Amino acid sequence: MLIILEEGIEGVINRAKNARTKYSDADYYVGMEGYVDTNKYGMFLAGVVAIMDKHGEIGVGISAKMQLPMFIQKKIQDGEELGPLVKDLMNDTNGNIRQFDGTNGILSKGLYNRVDEFKDATNCALTRFQSPEFFNKK
Repeated sequence: MLIILEEGIEGVINRAKNARTKYSDADYYVGMEGYVDTNKYGMFLAGVVAIMDKHGEIGVGISAKMQLPMFIQKKIQDGEELGPLVKDLMNDTNGNIRQFDGTNGILSKGLYNRVDEFKDATNCALTRFQSPEFFNKK
């Protein structure tokens, strides 16, 4: 399944809202999703995070983007999902790729992994709460 940026943002907001429904006494609720951004230069892999506070304010952050190799792009365009595709390519029977490295960790040989991706997106999403004086200006 190919998730584009707008769908990714909608998905993480829904995940944060669902977390709020399930854990109503928390201060913050988080949704995370990987997505593929396609443009005339190819497909780029990134992560998006939504953080919702207990008042319903939402901050959204997006990680850096990494270009996918052409053979992976073609397989995605043919309907394959990225996670299982890379898991098969790397013969990852333990699920290590999904938990830590991610596709970007494999492609960059550890320069930028899944943890980095979601850390960056989370830090960007927190901007709304770090600088409310800018986001609440009319």
